[in-house]
Amino acid sequence: MNPIRYFLLSISAAVILVSTGTLQAQTQPRFTDVTQAAGVVNRLLGTSAAWGDYNGDGRPDLYVTNWGTGVSNPLNALFRNNGDGTFTDVAQTAGVVPLGANSISATWADYDDDGDLDLYVVDYFRSDILYRNRGDGTFEDVTGTAGVAGGRLGNKTYATWGDYDGDGRLDLYICKYYAGNELYHNDGNGTFTEVEAGVGDKRDSEKAAWADYDGDGDLDLYVVNREQANALYRNDGKGKFTEVAPLLSVDNTEVGRNVAWGDYDNDGDLDGFLANVGANVLYRNDGAGKFTNVSKTAGVRASASGWISWAGIWGDFNHDGLPDLFVAHGAESADGEPDALFVGQTGGTFVDRTAGAGFGVPGYSMNAAAADYDGDGDLDLFVVHDKFPGFEISRLFRNEQNDRNFIKVKVAGAGPPLSNRNGIGAKVRLLAAGTQTLRGYRFTASGPQPPSEAHFGVAPGTYNVEVTFPSGRTARQAGVTQGQTVTIQER
Repeated sequence: MNPIRYFLLSISAAVILVSTGTLQAQTQPRFTDVTQAAGVVNRLLGTSAAWGDYNGDGRPDLYVTNWGTGVSNPLNALFRNNGDGTFTDVAQTAGVVPLGANSISATWADYDDDGDLDLYVVDYFRSDILYRNRGDGTFEDVTGTAGVAGGRLGNKTYATWGDYDGDGRLDLYICKYYAGNELYHNDGNGTFTEVEAGVGDKRDSEKAAWADYDGDGDLDLYVVNREQANALYRNDGKGKFTEVAPLLSVDNTEVGRNVAWGDYDNDGDLDGFLANVGANVLYRNDGAGKFTNVSKTAGVRASASGWISWAGIWGDFNHDGLPDLFVAHGAESADGEPDALFVGQTGGTFVDRTAGAGFGVPGYSMNAAAADYDGDGDLDLFVVHDKFPGFEISRLFRNEQNDRNFIKVKVAGAGPPLSNRNGIGAKVRLLAAGTQTLRGYRFTASGPQPPSEAHFGVAPGTYNVEVTFPSGRTARQAGVTQGQTVTIQER
């Protein structure tokens, strides 16, 4: 039995190492704009979107944050997935509408380990909000009692969940402008304590992403800073971090917007893609504490028609067994720019296939989120648009791949004292029965991907799934074939 894929669940994100025996024939990814028909029209000044199954019906729902302005009512939206290709905005009845807010991002996670997804909403000016899921379709604002309002100093920009100390509970990292970033330790009783762990970056931070870049079993943290050097904090496994970005030559100083980790070159370690206003960067992880900027040779330094990038999303959009990269473009540009879709090629390079994918129209995208919203096995995309004062509608693009060459794996941790319920930090292996010659890759979809879900494009065949949880426990399921969705639970 030969290993096919490895999958690491990162902070509200999927970090996946995938390998297939026989690659599928490469096809041009094709997407259709279904925004109106699906009922996910967001006409406000969108800032972010996050997929998550908040009501436990097996279908990903969508939370969209909006920026307050003098000419719009900045109500956020919670689009409940109706299961028939349409959505209903239930934000008001669910209780997740922060009135008068300037929401800039949001993230789902089961912070209280009760089996359902809670929601953290970041507000640029005011207090952030932690919504606890009551389990009946409604949420309770527990920010005050939990102690995670984001502090009084600075302007918040982003938040990301991760169990940095391996105690089975999800901790929270908050990025800021004009003040130091903050790390909140989950105390396990519904409250958090801010800790000094060496990650209080005082530059203007846009985004952050957890990833075990050095493969030592604990989560490290990459922070994207605007027009200042980025940071990479190495976790020492004892609750402290050391800044190593300058030593590893990953302290990029462009106008940074986002980071996405993934093993694009199939060598078993995590590489990092930076979305910048300017030249994008793909850092190849060479192991032994070395990275190389290969964005130009790999073909992802910029798209053919744009340099103003805001977010990167990894995913095998055409199910050929190779990682593809979607890049959101254009927000704050003069005339808009088309989003870009780079299709992975054998040998670790990419080809710009934007024109045939359905993303060729210039726009003002500042974020994106991927999920299989319609349950047909391929990854769809919600792209957040941010244009003022025109209020360009955000778009839902349905992937028309429409085949059975996929396997989805949902990972469920047992909760403390073992692994967090979302299984964040777990490793998933997809193994082929028989003696196929195999190849692999690892990718990460940071932040907006549904928690606890791995999506693999596969060749026809029978596979075995093996999950190693953060606690070290292992669970297996044999005889999985293409077109299946399986849930692996920690016991």
